Amino acid sequence: MPRVRYLDRNENVVEFEVGFGSNLFKAALARSLPLVNGPMRVLHCWGKGYCGACFVEVVKGAGALPERTPVERRKLKDFPENVRLACQVPVTGDLLLRKPRGILRPRLERARPAEAQAAPERATS
Repeated sequence: MPRVRYLDRNENVVEFEVGFGSNLFKAALARSLPLVNGPMRVLHCWGKGYCGACFVEVVKGAGALPERTPVERRKLKDFPENVRLACQVPVTGDLLLRKPRGILRPRLERARPAEAQAAPERATS
C-alpha cells in the first residue's frame, strides 16, 4: 500500500497508508488533513475539480503519479509539474506532500537550496 506523508505548516509529518489508486483528496479528507485554505474549507467543490483549492505541492514522489488531467492542466498551467490538484490525483506510489499558502492559487515559497534539502530529511526521521 502506498504511504502518504503530509508536511504541515510547522513541518510536522502526518503519515498514512492508502489503497493503490485511491483519490488523494478523499484520503486526506478522511484523515481531517487541511487540503484547502481559508474560506474554501467550507466553499470548495468537494473534489469535482471546479475550484482548484485543493492544490498540493508534491515534494517527493511526483514521478510515480500519472500526468495531469485536463482540469489540472487548465487550473495549474502557470505552476511547476509537482503542483497538483489532490481531487484529481490517484495515489500510485509513496508521496511527500506540502500544502502551499494561497486560497485558489498556490503561493509557492522559494526556499534556499539548503532549506529545500532539509525539509524532506526531517520528514523521513
